Amino acid sequence: MKKKIGLFIVFLLLTSCGGEKKVVSNENKCNVRIIPPSEDFESFYKTIDSSDFFKNELANFNNINNGIFYYERHDGIENGGFFIVNIDNNYSGKSKSLTFYKDKNFSIEDKKKLNETLKLLKEEDYFQSCSGDQGHMTVYLLIIKSNNKKVQYFSFTGFPSQVKIADDNFKLTQEIFEIIYYNSHKK
Repeated sequence: MKKKIGLFIVFLLLTSCGGEKKVVSNENKCNVRIIPPSEDFESFYKTIDSSDFFKNELANFNNINNGIFYYERHDGIENGGFFIVNIDNNYSGKSKSLTFYKDKNFSIEDKKKLNETLKLLKEEDYFQSCSGDQGHMTVYLLIIKSNNKKVQYFSFTGFPSQVKIADDNFKLTQEIFEIIYYNSHKK
């Protein structure tokens, strides 16, 4: 219940932020907002999980120069799962939760696609919200650090591919999300 209240507060704060640029999508009743750099985006998503495990994984990721942090938590499940990629260490991936840990390897094609996409990515923060019945709530957090740039994506009401927009940087973020999502769930 505390987490749902916290997420609702995050939703209110992010949707009421003045000056943000709406990226737009009427498909699936979803929209994406680019959050201006003046907002403290990290303070919004740090409330999604108050566990020490989440805080420690986020702190460990902050020690990586170039990497990808993916967090996913489904409604009704106490803690979420992580997929953390260290780009500087040949794209080494680790899938983990409180009860699970597995090293993951990327295909040559995925490494190549990620490498090309990361070069084009611009620094931005995205918040996605969807109205209407989404079935159940799933929190998605994606943080990409590459070449002194940081892209952050946060949603608890929709999957990034639900949004079809003309913003090239968000499309690149979607491509990275899809590769990371697939590899995080790959056996």
